[in-house]
Amino acid sequence: MTVWGVVLGAGLSRRMGRPKLALPYAGCTLLEHAVGVALASPLEGVVVVVSDPAMAPRGDRRLRVVTNPRPDRGLSSSLKLGMHEVPAEADAALVMMGDQPEVSPALVERLVRAFEAARTAAVVPTYGGQRGTPVLLGRLLFAAVEGLSGDVGMRDVLAFREDVLTVEVADLGEPFDVDTPEDYERLLRREGVWPGSA
Repeated sequence: MTVWGVVLGAGLSRRMGRPKLALPYAGCTLLEHAVGVALASPLEGVVVVVSDPAMAPRGDRRLRVVTNPRPDRGLSSSLKLGMHEVPAEADAALVMMGDQPEVSPALVERLVRAFEAARTAAVVPTYGGQRGTPVLLGRLLFAAVEGLSGDVGMRDVLAFREDVLTVEVADLGEPFDVDTPEDYERLLRREGVWPGSA
């Protein structure tokens, strides 16, 4: 089974007040970190969607970069652009958010292995029984992405489907979105690098 990654990194960062995916984290930027996690996992290759080409990581032959010229059209616009770049031979795509730096290669691998074993329409992680991200979409659901519009994503694709496998991953930690300056401070405090951290 061949699984590609799609990293969404073209958001407008309205609540952060500045381009959040360019913020420093773990010796790189938030976006570079997310892409690095994807490349360190069992994914065959990675598509990264950006609004500014200058932000895109480079230098790995498994990486494809696509620019979203209209990120104001919402999450679905980036999702569709990213899915278009997934090679035709791929069996599935794992959709990751660029602003969730605590997603780990181990979490990605668990979802990929679950898909390989079950060969279901989609694999969704759960954290203490609650659905979350990243989400793995099998080829069967790629066409459903085309019907999306506005600021919607995986939840709308998977609504009311019974052929979705959920995998509990709370033991690997629960990633959170870095949307605001407070979220970013919380992230850095957790990593022990915020000024004044114990």
